[in-house]
Amino acid sequence: MKKLILSFMGLLLVSSLAFSQSFSDDFESYAPGDWLGSSAAEWTTWSGSTGGGDDVQVSNADANSGSNSIELGPATGNGGPEDVVLYFTGSQIASGQLDMSMMVKVITGAYFNYQANLTIGQIWSVNVNFDAGGQGSITGSGNGEIFAFKYPMEEWIQVELKTNLTENKWQVFVDGECVGSFENPDNLIASIDIFPRGGDHFFVDDFSYNYNTVAPAIDSDAGLSLDITEALGIVGTKTSITGTFSNLGTSMITDFMAEADLAGQIIPFNETGLSLMPGESTGIVINDDYTMVAGTTPVSVSLLSVNGGTYM
Repeated sequence: MKKLILSFMGLLLVSSLAFSQSFSDDFESYAPGDWLGSSAAEWTTWSGSTGGGDDVQVSNADANSGSNSIELGPATGNGGPEDVVLYFTGSQIASGQLDMSMMVKVITGAYFNYQANLTIGQIWSVNVNFDAGGQGSITGSGNGEIFAFKYPMEEWIQVELKTNLTENKWQVFVDGECVGSFENPDNLIASIDIFPRGGDHFFVDDFSYNYNTVAPAIDSDAGLSLDITEALGIVGTKTSITGTFSNLGTSMITDFMAEADLAGQIIPFNETGLSLMPGESTGIVINDDYTMVAGTTPVSVSLLSVNGGTYM
């Protein structure tokens, strides 16, 4: 079943109107074999042609809910032929809050992107890559990596992008966990493009989005960065893993909880009794007694809580 919901909300003593638009599609209103772009006005393709070519057929080979989903790939060569597009509101979005969610089952790899302009193929706002071995990455319009993350393959996972365009805060979630957030120099969204790259094979189900012209104010926001992203040194010696914690919000931060991942070794750490004002940063010690091991050890950190609340 697919649903498109439009709503307006008047704000007392404010001259403007808040507008929201929601859409969801679980692909159950189609029959297996139906061409998606020909069956639903909301869906189209990169080429703009439907009913074949780069359109996708509804499949009952697998599903997260019900019986149907869409299957992309297995793709060979340069990818495709499926290249599915949905325009979020019919206009370019430059402010407000856009939240997108879909269930994805990655067999060998998966990919989707946001297009910044209504004319597709000009600016890729963001690329979301699901690569072999459960390694994922977020890249920008120039394909430079913004951050990496891990995900489970061959099982249904929820993938969410929560984007506050007013504040330019982009967040990526996998199964409800924020795997990273960033500011985007291409802070515009017009459409989503779902495409199997060469070698990719995946399913998509339970797609939805919600757009609101009024984005929530961000009071507690923070950034956590490492001084190094790989621990290097002589095997058996001790080293310190350090970083910087920054207050990116508008209210004072008094505490936070986080964890570091050192090649699969999870190290929790937290700070309390802080009085970190907006715009201020402080150095942190994640582990001051880490023993070096042979090879290169990748290091990543994740914020779990700020001021006692879940970091979103």
